[in-house]
Amino acid sequence: MQEHGHGHGVVSTYAVHRVDLARSQHGISVSGEEFQEPPVLRFKAAPGMAFLKARSMVVGVTDRNAGVVEAESVIIDASTWEVSTGPPPPSTEYGLVEVSGKIYAAEMLTEDPRCVVLGSSTTGGERRVRQVWSPLPRPPFRDRILTLAAYPPRRGLLASTEKGETFLLDGRRRRGGPAWIALPGSARLPWEEERAVYYAKDHGLWFEVSANDGRLRAHELDVVLGSGAPRLEHKTTHRVSDPIPVITPSARGGATRSAKLVCLGRSMFCVVQADDGIGADGWPALPVTVTVFRVIDSEMPAVTPLVERRRRRRRERGMNARWVAAELERACADKASGSGRRRKLCRVNLWSHTYIARCPSLPGVLWM
Repeated sequence: MQEHGHGHGVVSTYAVHRVDLARSQHGISVSGEEFQEPPVLRFKAAPGMAFLKARSMVVGVTDRNAGVVEAESVIIDASTWEVSTGPPPPSTEYGLVEVSGKIYAAEMLTEDPRCVVLGSSTTGGERRVRQVWSPLPRPPFRDRILTLAAYPPRRGLLASTEKGETFLLDGRRRRGGPAWIALPGSARLPWEEERAVYYAKDHGLWFEVSANDGRLRAHELDVVLGSGAPRLEHKTTHRVSDPIPVITPSARGGATRSAKLVCLGRSMFCVVQADDGIGADGWPALPVTVTVFRVIDSEMPAVTPLVERRRRRRRERGMNARWVAAELERACADKASGSGRRRKLCRVNLWSHTYIARCPSLPGVLWM
């Protein structure tokens, strides 16, 4: 998504572009081509919005760093690309997290935080469905929230506070609905931004990517709710080895912004990075680098005979980019399986390409 500022920050124009991640494009490319015009969607809304996926919808909500007085939101139907005005959240100081198709919001800068969730409500004689923010149980602490994270195994949230405490909002309780659970003695969450990490169900790990070098880190967490006091266990952080370094804006001398990581499922990921740039005509020209890669995990099932036969046929057809990617994947799998009891992860880049966006910023990247 692109954002163009207008009217001294009163309103911004957003453009939604689609990148086909399934196309047969292998190898590395640094040549920039502009996003295809016209975009899938163009609309005007409040500046400084953050965009999240909620099932078949894209929801834009005023980010807490936007510096505005009143929060706004928009709802985008991804099947028709129609845009409608959404319900504004009660505050401009919410941190936002998507959990199992729902959007949770928690106040971050107050010692008496509130939490809400965006859901559907049916009203009127025509039984019209609209989106509303519904209150969640008030947290049992009086402290500022520093870090939020989705915890899909319990369909809830993890929150670390300024005093170093960690709490779980458990969304899988059968009686009484969601409830907060204190996790005494637990360390803070091992990342800084709530939208900087993604939970990959295939691996049971939380992944984050460095904005400087594109390298992955995978965090192994577990909330223990059995006998004894509930607790959060941060078992380890895996540093994912990268046979092929990702192309990053910093590698081309630009000022790197935060990398945006998207989990595609089936051990596939996409990372998007952008840096500042001005075109020859003096207008903004934002280089956007898209890299698709796979993570090989020593605890994942071994390669099947069918996959091995496909690799052999690729080798017989000759040396090409796809064959190289397959060979790297095989080498990583062999290295991971030979690591003994210690879990090993490595990353294989499939393709990377740089696009030019005619905009000053990249507020969101979503996989639909």
